[in-house]
Parts: sequence; C-alpha cells; structure tokens
Amino acid sequence: MTGSWQTIEIEGDYSYDNHFLEENWERLHLCDHEPFPSTEYVQSVCEKYPLVKKSIPNFDNDYQALSLTILSAWAKFHKGDFEAAKTEGLALGYMGYLVANMATCVYASNTIASEKVLKELYWDAAERSLAASKAMPEDINSIYHYGLNLGRYSETISLLRAAKENIAGKFAGALRTTIEMNPDHVLANIGFGTYHSSIIDLVGSMIGKLTYGVSKDDALKHFEQGLKVAPNLPMVYIEYAKGIAIIQGKKGRVKAEAFYQKASELTAMDAMEELDIKLCAKGFKS
Repeated sequence: MTGSWQTIEIEGDYSYDNHFLEENWERLHLCDHEPFPSTEYVQSVCEKYPLVKKSIPNFDNDYQALSLTILSAWAKFHKGDFEAAKTEGLALGYMGYLVANMATCVYASNTIASEKVLKELYWDAAERSLAASKAMPEDINSIYHYGLNLGRYSETISLLRAAKENIAGKFAGALRTTIEMNPDHVLANIGFGTYHSSIIDLVGSMIGKLTYGVSKDDALKHFEQGLKVAPNLPMVYIEYAKGIAIIQGKKGRVKAEAFYQKASELTAMDAMEELDIKLCAKGFKS
C-alpha cells in the first residue's frame, strides 16, 4: 500500500527507553504474552527457524543489534507512532512482522479511512501473519494475528459474506488454535467471544449453534477468561460490552454501559490503551 498514514493524536507521553520496556514488558504485553525480544530470545528464534533468519535483509548474525532494532520498533508502537513501527518492523523480515501487523491493526481500527484502504490494511496484515506462522509454526501471536486481521477484514465486507466465503471460519480456527496453545491469551479469548456473539447476532442462537458451533455460554466463557487475566486492559471491556449487548439484549446493554464506564477510569500504559480509554469515555453506543 502506498501513501502516508494519517496522524492519530496521542495525548500521553509514552516515550519509553529499552530499560523501561524490559521492566514493564509483561504489563505492556499482558494482552498477548509476547516474549521480550532479548538478544538470547531472538537468537533462539533464528536458530530454531532458518526461514526467519533468512528473511532478515543483510543480517550479519549480530543478534544484539537485531534485538535493539526490534525494541526500537516496539517503542514506536507503544508511543503511538504506528506508521514508523510498521516500517521498522517490515524491515526485519519475519522477526518484525508482529509489531508491524499490530501497528497496522491498531492504526486501521482508529483512523477514518475508506473501506478500500481498511480492507487492504487488514488483508495485508493477515497475509503477513499467515506467512510468519508458516515460517514459525509454534509462534502463537503470528497465528493469532492471522485470525484477528481476517476478523477485521470480515467487518469491512460484512460477516455474512465472510461466513459464506469461509473467511470467518479461518478467523475462528486461528483463534481456537491460539487458545489451545495458550488458554490465557487475552486477545484470542475476547476475539473468540466476539466471534460467537457476532455469529449469534447474524443468524440467531439456534442456527448459530447448529451451523457454526457457537453459543452464548461459550461467548461469555471466553469474555470472562479475558477479563480474569487482564482486568486492567480497556480493550477487554470494549469487546465484552459489545458482545454482551448482543447476547443479553437490554440487560446486556446496561452491563455494557457499566463496562465502558469502568474502562474509562483505567490508566493507559501506552498509546493503544489511551485510544481505547478515550473510546470508552464517550459512552457505550449499541
């Protein structure tokens, strides 16, 4: 895709150095449990998956430098400089696809862009994630982001069309695999809860269960698991609120409003969380 991205205004200062990132990595990545990209970690990945090492342009086996470059991309992501995070990530081959794809998804979810642009952003990120998951078959977040971006893409073309073309099925399959690999993966749980509630909204509970294997109980189970692991992440409340409003009607909308209020009072750790909190501060709209 060509052209510069729009600027997304971020009020907080999330200019983190490498020491802060390392000290706070677990909290910053509570949503996905991504390992800290230390020198030892990136070397182990490259040695385990030869295609990953091969994908890094002009790599000279300096794993410390690779680690620092990956951290630089993540620092830009957490600060809210999403275009730079994507650019730096893509320059690192498969090792940088995660930060590039996460930056793409957060940007696309918070920008005013045409349907055509959004479709391209989500589809490209899904394709990159699929490629990374094939190169690193045990990399949980590559599998997750394949599903996430397919899900976002589905929203741009309508869930009905996505279901007919089995895009929704691939999305659900990726999230299911992610949860099997890590039952506490927050984003996969709330994403799977959203999948269940969205299908129910589309075709109803009975057809949803018989045709797609979804249920209100399973939706709530996954939302609750995400909330249990990460009660201080605003995105959990956003997705839970949207889902419960669908599956519980008027009663659910009351709960959704309370979820948005709760999320609006949280403290942001980075630009992504700030954007979610700002959204919740506007109040829930069904």
